[in-house]
Amino acid sequence: MRAFDAAGTCPLTGRALLPAAEDLAGAYVEDGDPARALGVVKALVAADVAAGASRRVRQLRQRVELRLVRRARSADDLVPLASSPEPDVRAEVAWTASSFEADAAEALLRAFLADPDESVRRRAALAYQRP
Repeated sequence: MRAFDAAGTCPLTGRALLPAAEDLAGAYVEDGDPARALGVVKALVAADVAAGASRRVRQLRQRVELRLVRRARSADDLVPLASSPEPDVRAEVAWTASSFEADAAEALLRAFLADPDESVRRRAALAYQRP
């Protein structure tokens, strides 16, 4: 039996899991606990890999990760997000990393120059030109 369907509903309880997961992840983001926020999304995907690959779960992951990028206070805060499966998130990490003056930021930008996704590589190259 699947843990949840493509709409994010648990077939056993009929409860909407995606909104609950988003609320929980959002609470962890607001509390400054990115590891737990990302853990909520990972647990949702692990509960049902097929449903976890759905568009709605991918969008949830993007929203959570982008909120964490926006809250980053250092390049070290961005490191866990650099391995996101979402190219849009990695591109935003590259752009944000360029606003920090640290060895970790430079390492992230260099890694993104070799990213498999062209949009991420382009964003990293543009980030080097950022004042």
